Amino acid sequence: ILESMTLANLDLKEKIRAILPLYNEEVHIIAKKSIKKVSDLKGHKVNIGPKNSGSEGTASILFKAFEILDVNVDQAPAAEAIDKLKQGKIDAMILTAGAPVALLESLPASLKKKIHLVPIKKEEFEKLNLGSFHYGSSTIPAKTYPWQPKAVETLVIPSVLLGDKGLSSTSVQKIINAVFKHLDELKEKHPKWKNFSKEYAQGFYQINKDLFHEGAKKVLE
Repeated sequence: ILESMTLANLDLKEKIRAILPLYNEEVHIIAKKSIKKVSDLKGHKVNIGPKNSGSEGTASILFKAFEILDVNVDQAPAAEAIDKLKQGKIDAMILTAGAPVALLESLPASLKKKIHLVPIKKEEFEKLNLGSFHYGSSTIPAKTYPWQPKAVETLVIPSVLLGDKGLSSTSVQKIINAVFKHLDELKEKHPKWKNFSKEYAQGFYQINKDLFHEGAKKVLE
C-alpha cells in the first residue's frame, strides 16, 4: 500500500501498477507544544519517516511549500521516532497514515502536556495549491487520540494498493473482487474502511487510469 502521490512521482511504471485505491490517509505532524504551526518546524530536528516512504514524500513537499530550508532530518521508523519525541531527542515527526493510527492511540493522555498535533489549516492548503499531488483537506476529530483534546485540521492523501506489473489480470480481478466481497468485515477491522466504496474506487480510477493494471481496468471501468 502506497500513497498515490508517492506512486505518481516514483519511476515505477515499468514494474508496478495500481490495483485498487483504498482510503484517505491523514498527515499527522506530532510535535512538542512550542511548535504551533508548520512553519515553526524551521531550525528543528524532525522525523520524516524512512527513505522512500509516503511520510518522507509528504515532508519534502511541505518543507518546500512552507520554505522550510533549515531543518535537521531524522529518518527512524515511526515507533522509534515516537520514543525519540518523548525523550526530547527530536522536536517533531511527520507521519502519513489513516487515523486512528494504533501507534498514536497507544500513547497516554498525560502526553498532552508535552506534545500535540500541529494543524494544517484549509486556507493554508488552498494557498499552497497542493492539489496536483492529490492532497485534500480534512479534520482529525477531537479525542481521536488520548492526548488530543481538540479537533485538528490537516491534509489527506489517498492510499493505493499496488501490484507487480507481471500479475495476471485474473489475479488482479480476484484481489479487487475479494475486497468488495469482504468490505463489511474490513469495516469492522478499521474505521477507515467505512469511507471506502466501489463508487469511490471507480471515481479515483477514472482520474488516474494510466497508473492502473490492465486487470483493474476490467473491474473498475
